[in-house]
Amino acid sequence: NSYNNLAVVYLSQGEYEKAEEMYEKSLKIREKVLGENHPDTAGSYNNLAVVYLSQGEYEKAEELYEKSLRIHKKMLGENHPSTAGSYNNLAGVYKSQGEYEKAEELYEKSLRMRKKVLGENHPDTATNYNNLAWVYEGRGEYKRAVSYYFKAYKVFMLKLGMNHPDTQIIYKNMKIAYFEWDPKGNFKQWLEEKMKE
Repeated sequence: NSYNNLAVVYLSQGEYEKAEEMYEKSLKIREKVLGENHPDTAGSYNNLAVVYLSQGEYEKAEELYEKSLRIHKKMLGENHPSTAGSYNNLAGVYKSQGEYEKAEELYEKSLRMRKKVLGENHPDTATNYNNLAWVYEGRGEYKRAVSYYFKAYKVFMLKLGMNHPDTQIIYKNMKIAYFEWDPKGNFKQWLEEKMKE
């Protein structure tokens, strides 16, 4: 709806209070028209959680992501892409707080679901690889992080191409993690060899 679309614009501009206000209006409409347990209402909980997460309000974000997850599981089932997305989003709250074990568990669960439902070479599956790489990088497991960044990079290269902003971001993240893992290594040569595998 229009409130939701306005909120997206405000969020992209960093105007969190306005985004929150618009998402709340959208949520109230969806709750009234669709009911509290509708997948679109779950989407509104998710969107509002993004605003809270962006502002470091982790408890509020976690509560709304959990609510969204419960609705998706109940209404769409455990093996639905939206349910996988909810696990992924909840994991992001834990990652942001440095709770890497909790984040890893949920990212892994989301990854298994996405591989099963969407396939190995879907951008959402690649997003899970990237998110797991963040977890491993946060724990100082750079070799493992590089491995997961590479998995994400291959999918994004295949689906979006080298010049897509998401591919570029993963490339940069992978390069940074690579030099943390192997400070004297040759990243370009390593990447060329990996791409041939």
